[in-house]
Amino acid sequence: MVQPSEFSSDIYTEVYLTAKGAKQERAYSDAYKNKVKQLEEEIKDISKIENEKRLRSVQKEAEEKIDKKEKKFKKERKKAYKKLDQAEKKLKKSRQKIKDSKAKLAKSKKEISDGEHRLE
Repeated sequence: MVQPSEFSSDIYTEVYLTAKGAKQERAYSDAYKNKVKQLEEEIKDISKIENEKRLRSVQKEAEEKIDKKEKKFKKERKKAYKKLDQAEKKLKKSRQKIKDSKAKLAKSKKEISDGEHRLE
């Protein structure tokens, strides 16, 4: 469901204007149309400038968000690689410990076997 807050914005998307001097003219007369046309041209010029400003503002905001997320990603990736490296080192130590223990067990079994043979 779309919330009413989704329609709230600090950015103007509509304006209601009255052309200066148009009120004194008869509606749809050439004089009225000329005054409105003059205002339309001024608005088009202003609109181009404001649209460019808005575009730069939106792009800057998006780039800042991207930069922030990239920094967070890199930080988290660095942590993950560090944990992975630690886990690999621990695994390597554990494998070596198992290998050493197997060798020690084999040596102990041989000693027991040799001892049993001497007792016979």
